[in-house]
Amino acid sequence: SKGPILFTEKDSFNSATKKALKELGVKSVVIVGGEAAVSAKAANAIKNSGIAVETRLGGTDCYDTQMKIYEYGQSRGFWDPSMAIVATASHFGDALSASPVAFAKKAPIFLVASGEGLGRSQQQALVKGARSGGFTSIAIVGGTSAVSRQAEGFISGICYWNGGSYTRLAGATQYETSAEVATWAATSQGLSWDSLAFATGAAPYDALAGSVLQGGSGSVLLLIDGSNTATLNAAALHKGSIGHVRFLGGTAALPQNLRNTIVS
Repeated sequence: SKGPILFTEKDSFNSATKKALKELGVKSVVIVGGEAAVSAKAANAIKNSGIAVETRLGGTDCYDTQMKIYEYGQSRGFWDPSMAIVATASHFGDALSASPVAFAKKAPIFLVASGEGLGRSQQQALVKGARSGGFTSIAIVGGTSAVSRQAEGFISGICYWNGGSYTRLAGATQYETSAEVATWAATSQGLSWDSLAFATGAAPYDALAGSVLQGGSGSVLLLIDGSNTATLNAAALHKGSIGHVRFLGGTAALPQNLRNTIVS
């Protein structure tokens, strides 16, 4: 439940990932995604390297895979039952901005299609958790174009029924939303502005790989690109609390001039 997230190609075992796993002394891995994401060939390459595959968490689509992840954690007692996060699967930025909170608070992330309600399996899981006294705090990440009013209505009903509460963290774009999430995380969820990390919002990989690092160190993760610095503006309000900044990704993702702007 505290392991890093590492990537591999669909049909092979990436050499850098293999090296990292060996150096970490990893004995087994969990594959996330079906064979369209990580093929049987890649899984066999992992096994042939001497690393066991504990299980594969893969479904018919991303929502099914998300529920497989939830059920895996639920069966092993990984989740703190009090909190859940709901974000769209139609783009990756909102869920990634919330990922350090999810790690630090042991809160599952439920995915929903933009403009649609929560799927039946997500609804059933939330109802079951609420009936057991859980999910008394739910964070909706993104505006109504990301997580619909229909989905919010269901969440509102859950919170009314179990005496809980929910909050919507939203901005005009994924960058403003990222700033809202970070501010919320630092204000009410015990995370810190110090050792904050910036990652590009143009691709998910750097932020996803860094999510465990930020969650483990209790620091926020901010999406940024040269054309939108909403998260920089939010962080600058707390610069007195920031002694260290992390950049996730190379200069192709976060150019040196953007890094200089952030540091200055």
